[in-house]
Amino acid sequence: MQVMLIPEQKKALIVHSKVASTALKQAVAAANGVKLKPFELGKHGWHKRATFDLGNYIHKGVPHGYEAATVVRHPADRMVSAYVNVLSNSTHWIAKNPIHDVGELIELMSLNQKMLIRDVHLRPQFFAVAAARTRDLKFWRMEEGGVEEACKWIGVSVPRNVKSEQSVNLNWRDELDEQQRICCEMFYKCDYKAFGYNRG
Repeated sequence: MQVMLIPEQKKALIVHSKVASTALKQAVAAANGVKLKPFELGKHGWHKRATFDLGNYIHKGVPHGYEAATVVRHPADRMVSAYVNVLSNSTHWIAKNPIHDVGELIELMSLNQKMLIRDVHLRPQFFAVAAARTRDLKFWRMEEGGVEEACKWIGVSVPRNVKSEQSVNLNWRDELDEQQRICCEMFYKCDYKAFGYNRG
């Protein structure tokens, strides 16, 4: 999670890994007049470079007097997406002993929550509420056009490389059986409650 500031507007956009973070970093850059390098370094390299280029606009929390907003994603979709795109890579710190399927990840979630919360790809989105230090955190769900709404909120166009909602695999949770969904719901209970999601 990163708190990204647009000082001229006194707005802070809280960005989560595996929740359109590429698009939202591009949007924040555009709102601040920062030119990011082309998306040519591979995903990990691009994010590292973008974080460096946006360094002056990244803050530990939401400053006093700023409006705060975030885009959130169904917790189960985000968790499975993190596994498919990141955690199944045997070089990842969680996967020193490779996780062979998402069921193994969910088993780890039930056994060692403190360890997994350290990972930015799995950390509950509810932490954004604490970062905002306000009950007035504005949020949009990614599944309901959240990226477009966030861009509108900070007054920029949606980045051109953003896929339409219809073309993105948003229903990763379809890969889970009922018991796995229950385990995921227990791990992310604050996300489900705060952002109005249900298990289905």
